[in-house]
Amino acid sequence: MSTSEVLQALQERNADELSRFSEVLLDATSEVQPVWFSKPYDDFFWHCATTIPNWLPRVVAACATTEGSGAHALLKIWSGVDFHREAEDGILRHAKDEATHAQLFVQLARLAFEQNFESDYLDTVQQSLCPITELDIVKSDRRVAEQMLIDYLIQLNIVEIRTRHHLRLLAPMYYSLAPACNKGRVERILNGLARDETSHIGYTAKLIDDWANDCNMERLKSLYKCRLHDYNQHTLEHCDVAKHDYGQGRFAALFND
Repeated sequence: MSTSEVLQALQERNADELSRFSEVLLDATSEVQPVWFSKPYDDFFWHCATTIPNWLPRVVAACATTEGSGAHALLKIWSGVDFHREAEDGILRHAKDEATHAQLFVQLARLAFEQNFESDYLDTVQQSLCPITELDIVKSDRRVAEQMLIDYLIQLNIVEIRTRHHLRLLAPMYYSLAPACNKGRVERILNGLARDETSHIGYTAKLIDDWANDCNMERLKSLYKCRLHDYNQHTLEHCDVAKHDYGQGRFAALFND
């Protein structure tokens, strides 16, 4: 996947032109190349998936936990926004999607890899997930400032682009390893996740595009570059343990060893 493919996917799913967001994204990625779009990064994922026992099943289970905690983090942001209805609606919908995704990843683990887990492990993961209920959807007295909201939306946009790329790398592996009797359900889950991730990129892109007028375009470009650099570093740090444990001295081009 590449930046141009992200923009093409948005164009196919959105009526809005998003020309200002495209300018922000292209400007940022021309200076700060997303590490997850590099071939060494893809190779590292393939290496982990094909050489580390149970790596893929553990990734699916971990995604359930990550999506569940992400849902409540988004709800916390939403609770402090009271001045921009489109942003409120998008973030709340996003939070509910993430809560649903947490459950879907547990289903995916059962359908594709149930034999790889101890008998009650996935039950424990599922029980640890906290759904979003009507009682949770309440506003806070801690108001999120507009500039902070823009920062959050840029970070969400970057994270969702990275997540969509991860799904593109891993989904074919999940599907191919699933038992034949479960492949149809696995495919439906994966396609739904892909649609949702693209939707999340789209609504954050639309909001960034709306803010990117002549007065603050340069500030948005600078902020997007800064956050892209931060997430590059965070991504590499997250991979670092796996690299040292399983990298077998490879992937120096990715990690700058």
